[in-house]
Amino acid sequence: MASRICLLLFLLNVSVSAFTQQRIHSKVDKRMETLSIVARLAGYEEYNDDYAKKYVADIHQYFDPYKEDTLFRFMRFVRAQKDISLDAVSSMAVCLQLYGGKFSLIDSWKTDLGRWDQAHAIRFVSLLNAFYTKTKFDDFFKNEQPYYDQITVRYDSMISNLNQSWYFKYYGTKRPRHFNIIIGCANGGQNYGAETNSKEGGKQLYAIQGSWTFDTLGKPVFPADKYFPTIVHEFNHTFINPILGKFEDNDTLKNSAASLFNLVKSFMVADNYGMWQIMVNESLVRASVVRYLIDNHATGSVIDAEMTQQEEEGFLWIRPLVALLGKYEKHRDIYPTFEAFYPKIIHFFDTTATSINSKCPEVTAIVPSVDTKQDVDPRLKTMTLYFDRPMDVYHYSFHYGKPGKAGFPVTKVIGYSKDGKSIEIGLDLQPDTEYEMVLRGSKTFKSADGYPLKSRTVRFRTAGQ
Repeated sequence: MASRICLLLFLLNVSVSAFTQQRIHSKVDKRMETLSIVARLAGYEEYNDDYAKKYVADIHQYFDPYKEDTLFRFMRFVRAQKDISLDAVSSMAVCLQLYGGKFSLIDSWKTDLGRWDQAHAIRFVSLLNAFYTKTKFDDFFKNEQPYYDQITVRYDSMISNLNQSWYFKYYGTKRPRHFNIIIGCANGGQNYGAETNSKEGGKQLYAIQGSWTFDTLGKPVFPADKYFPTIVHEFNHTFINPILGKFEDNDTLKNSAASLFNLVKSFMVADNYGMWQIMVNESLVRASVVRYLIDNHATGSVIDAEMTQQEEEGFLWIRPLVALLGKYEKHRDIYPTFEAFYPKIIHFFDTTATSINSKCPEVTAIVPSVDTKQDVDPRLKTMTLYFDRPMDVYHYSFHYGKPGKAGFPVTKVIGYSKDGKSIEIGLDLQPDTEYEMVLRGSKTFKSADGYPLKSRTVRFRTAGQ
């Protein structure tokens, strides 16, 4: 709580005179709101939070009669076949323009749309237009306008001190870029960064902010300690993500980042970060949020709290990465842009993968020795797993293997040893049965100093009667 109060004071006391840029005003964008609602009705899990209870109820009351529309079947298809989910929805939204009640793609959509391919993008827009017309979507938007106005007024009072000029100085870019904040009323807790570069609109940066906190009357509130770092984060994505595309074929980066990703995979997957590329971008974005706080004179407690939070999210290398980016800022004569510094970032991930690997605990022995055995005594009632270092004795995590629940041998966890270097589990085995359990490093199975256990699968078969 103290760190959040410090962050709030920092945000309220940033010198407005230091910023000469035009103030940003948030908006509820018909493009994003339409696509968020479409994703919700198509069953996209990440778009189905219900924090805004009245608004969500309004959505379903108005649109549920159309849930069998062809558009939703198509959305489920591209999600399954083309991974159109999460940020791919927001990328499509900002690549649309809406004139006269009809959507069309902006001129730069082929380069700005990410995972969408041409055929599916064109088909989607066609189905979207039919849905928009059929449902008289504009009527829904007009009915909800008082709610949208309330959201933007409350949000803008929180975001007034965003230092836009910091981004251009930090990344070394001089191309004109326009900052846009879109409130995704149907996004729940999901936030995204996106950008477009059309001939008509120029370079547009988007921070798409969810809305997930409400007062006792159900009205949206935007506490600075929860929302301000998210906006800094999402705008960072629009600068950082495109740079990786120029380096992701680098063998050193691919191999080291993939190795590091495997060590912390459970952390990453829990936040829908399913590839090493996303992990790299998220690492740099989160470290750059800390650099923003440092450069804008946040207190030491605020900065430390931010880094601690990132460590808890699985970015165990955040502190040395923040330090590395500090060296980048001190040597801009050598590295005029963030992109020019990227070879140093590649070297960082190469050395970090080795370092983190050495710090992750692993299973050193199983007593009795049952792993891979085909004749384990079914009368066995306990098993002890030994680790190469002390573990967090308050947490553990055992998962089903390929045989599922029927082949899961664990009935209870008896507990850790006093030194934290072993854990005893209770078993219930049947004759002539295949068993398998997976020990997976995560927030709940880690060393005493916070490093995830290296995954280990234990499989065996019991002897017949």
